[in-house]
Amino acid sequence: MSDDIVVKLRDEIIESQKARSEFIKWKLLLIAMIGSIGYGLEKEHEQVSLVLALIPFVCIYVDHVCLHNDARIMVIGDFLRSQDFNSHNSNIARAYELHCADRRNDFIDEGFVLYQCSIFVSIVVLITALIKYKPNKCLDMDLLTPIALLISAAIGIYYSYKLLCKFKDVQKIA
Repeated sequence: MSDDIVVKLRDEIIESQKARSEFIKWKLLLIAMIGSIGYGLEKEHEQVSLVLALIPFVCIYVDHVCLHNDARIMVIGDFLRSQDFNSHNSNIARAYELHCADRRNDFIDEGFVLYQCSIFVSIVVLITALIKYKPNKCLDMDLLTPIALLISAAIGIYYSYKLLCKFKDVQKIA
């Protein structure tokens, strides 16, 4: 019975890791797609660059889902480490989780890169907003894009930093 529980929990960890990897892949693809639309078609249609305001929100969404998956993985690992199932396979799983906990810092870089990438991309959107801002213009549609990009970038930087702090807290579970 205990071996079945351990196997199901290990499968849950693996599925969470696969989902996390898929979300990271989609994050990169969506950033590239939105960026190419925003920067590529800008010369023909000025307002197309407004689509760049979506990038920080895509980053926040993906980062939040990845943080949830990280927390799920850490909680299951912590549970497996704390139990004594009294079977050979379960004890091997427990020993493996203890080994992972000892080596957790060797794998922490991926999480930091995930959130720092979001901060970096939001800064790029912020720089784009500052480049687009023309102070001699009246308040008209020409200012809509830089203001939207500025607000979006600020939200992206703030929430990405908050998620990075939460990620550090999740790592403490291990």
